Amino acid sequence: MKLDGYKDQYIKIYLHEDEWFICEPLVRENDKYKVNIICSNNKGRYATGITSIFEDQIKRIEEIDKEVQQGIRMTIENVPDIKEVYKTMDTDNLQNRVTFGQIIREQEND
Repeated sequence: MKLDGYKDQYIKIYLHEDEWFICEPLVRENDKYKVNIICSNNKGRYATGITSIFEDQIKRIEEIDKEVQQGIRMTIENVPDIKEVYKTMDTDNLQNRVTFGQIIREQEND
């Protein structure tokens, strides 16, 4: 199956019924495509990152809703650097104990 019409989109590609990944097609090179895999069901041999797949490996293509694609793109492009943020925090004065108050129940008047 061909991926030419899916440039700049995230799609779900099935290689087998139980092996799939979500990716963005990047470049076509003869009979294979370079794709950027962002997640998979971990049943196959493909990990996240850029890899090549052959046209004849693709058994089915599932389009992802445009709003979901926007969410994926925003999440990937705006990942906070948690380590850097942690370095800027005053961690010596963070609360390290959690307490709970008492529950006072009102007595019923008969």
